[in-house]
Amino acid sequence: MSIPSQQHAPRTVRPRTTTAIEPRRSLSMRAGSRSSNILICLYAGLAAAAVGKAIPLIGSIDADLGTSPSQSSWLISIVMAVGILVAPFAGRVGVRFGDKAMLAAGIVFEVIGSSVGATATSFVLLMLGRIIEGLAFFLIVNSAMTLLMKTNDGARRSGAAALFIACIPLGIGVSAALSAQIVALGWRSVFWSHAVIMAIALAGCVFFPKAVAGQDNAHAANGVLSAYRRMPPIWLGMVIAILSIVQLGSTALLPTYLTQTYALSIGTAAGISSIGQIIGISGNLLASILLSRGVRGSRIGLLSIALSIPAGVLVFVPALGLHANSASYLAVLLLCGCAGSALVTLAPTPMVTESPVALGQTNAVINQLNSLGLLVGPPLMFAVYANTAQFGPSLVAILCMIVPILILNLSGLLNSDASSPNGKATARR
Repeated sequence: MSIPSQQHAPRTVRPRTTTAIEPRRSLSMRAGSRSSNILICLYAGLAAAAVGKAIPLIGSIDADLGTSPSQSSWLISIVMAVGILVAPFAGRVGVRFGDKAMLAAGIVFEVIGSSVGATATSFVLLMLGRIIEGLAFFLIVNSAMTLLMKTNDGARRSGAAALFIACIPLGIGVSAALSAQIVALGWRSVFWSHAVIMAIALAGCVFFPKAVAGQDNAHAANGVLSAYRRMPPIWLGMVIAILSIVQLGSTALLPTYLTQTYALSIGTAAGISSIGQIIGISGNLLASILLSRGVRGSRIGLLSIALSIPAGVLVFVPALGLHANSASYLAVLLLCGCAGSALVTLAPTPMVTESPVALGQTNAVINQLNSLGLLVGPPLMFAVYANTAQFGPSLVAILCMIVPILILNLSGLLNSDASSPNGKATARR
């Protein structure tokens, strides 16, 4: 007996309802946006305050700790000296742990170093705090600049890097001015204030953009000294270091030089020097605008260097009869403005970088040489002036403008594309 097969109506399959899981919104700013670039540059200025805040404090520290000006002057120089020592390792560590992590670590070190300085009861402890601050300064500047370059490309990257470099002297100048006002409350209050500001700034690290994904990490294993094996980063670092010598050295010497040579008051001489720094920063900002619009950095840099040579002669050769205040102002402004824009137009490093992932290591090499120039500049200019009077600084200023032109031509950097999105160098190796 056969059982008739039962035919069932096709079952209607209802779609399974699932609760959509929305991706977690990140607090990170969009990579390459104007707001993220400004934030990164702001942190560069906060880091530079570690250098500038100590400039007006030398007299108060000498009176409190019983030190001499020659000793306490190292409280300023040691920050740059530390950068020279840690540079070979900064790029490698940044590749391993990430630029955002290294930037946050630098901020933590700055809080620690400034707190140690604020509580120091001896010159040795104060120097220890400044050494920690020097480590923090280099970590922040190197990591922030590398992050800026990794999150921008083309002409926008060159313009952003120029703005970044402009914020460093701005941070030094603003912090020195504010420190001069706060020092009435005691020099330790300046260190405490900076520690508190950096502690608050630590929370802002969550807003930093993420570096562009998908970059090859093949160069990460090349070792600590990988960037030192290639000549383009070294050539560019030498150019920036030489320009830093004449820019910072001349700015430091000008107040003393103008008072002794032109019989200007210390207030007028200091005003000329300060306005020169402001004009130098303005030159940096102008260079950043030109770079972002596609103007080749080599053209801006060469023009700036060429204009700075006669300015160096006008400032440091009183035999020409230019002893009026107006002539001093014009010459100093031209010198600082041109040197500043020349320095910043040559700062972007993608053109000498072998791979995007090697930007951190390349930045470390260039920043190390730049720190050396900043460290040597002021004592070199003062020593030359003390031994050769007026013509010595003029000769140094001229040489420091001609030598970079020779290096740029002989190394082939003038033929490099500073805005190459892949960061590959066309200069001679």
